[in-house]
Amino acid sequence: MIREDISPKTKDEYMITNNYRTMQKIKNEWKDQKLSRKLLLEIHFSLTENTLEQEEYHRFRKDSDEIRIE
Repeated sequence: MIREDISPKTKDEYMITNNYRTMQKIKNEWKDQKLSRKLLLEIHFSLTENTLEQEEYHRFRKDSDEIRIE
């Protein structure tokens, strides 16, 4: 998919392309930046773009969040 430059269609495919794209950004753009809250949120958004509900973007987990793995 990445080699053939095929656009992602499913959430799983977005996760794969997001991981690849984020690794490239870390290597080429972010490697010399000091780790900060802003950079963590940029990395988080890059990894999760098109995979989360809108209200989940650009935020850290809260203590009140109910986390369930099924």
